[in-house]
Amino acid sequence: MQPLSWPSDLPMAELVSCRMAQTAPGRLQPVIYVMLPEKVLSTLAEQFICRRFLFIREPHPMLLWAMALGTHTGGHGEVQWLRSFFDLQVSVDRYIVQHLCQQPHLLLFYALETARLSRQFSLKLEFRQRDLLEAWLRLASQLHPGNPAIAKRRLREQLDQLKPQLLQELSLLYE
Repeated sequence: MQPLSWPSDLPMAELVSCRMAQTAPGRLQPVIYVMLPEKVLSTLAEQFICRRFLFIREPHPMLLWAMALGTHTGGHGEVQWLRSFFDLQVSVDRYIVQHLCQQPHLLLFYALETARLSRQFSLKLEFRQRDLLEAWLRLASQLHPGNPAIAKRRLREQLDQLKPQLLQELSLLYE
């Protein structure tokens, strides 16, 4: 894989952005770009704790991909929540989600202070996650567009409501 730089059209800020990128000659692959402060990156475990997808039909078909990354030391854990939205009425977002279902994707972490690649992972979705995403893509193609801003707000609220349950599930992994 050729080294991927921080995309020039993205601001130097704490953010998560998912897009297709050329990772080798003739190979397009979904890539999730994450920029966080070096201090945060240095405390993150080198494994994923949790990946969840949330979908909303109304007022607009929208998908939220939430990831919890963290450390676990001395009985206490620190979790960093990352999220990326996909507007399933936008062809580029639909294309990315289709490719997430079909092939591994890259997760690249960059340091905010230097924009240098800090860590990278190649990941593949579980079968049930792929089936769910494919079903949501089919459903979204039959729905009419609405208000994406309201859909994003509702998905954020759903995630906030789920966080205690997800953290409880995570704590069971470390007992």
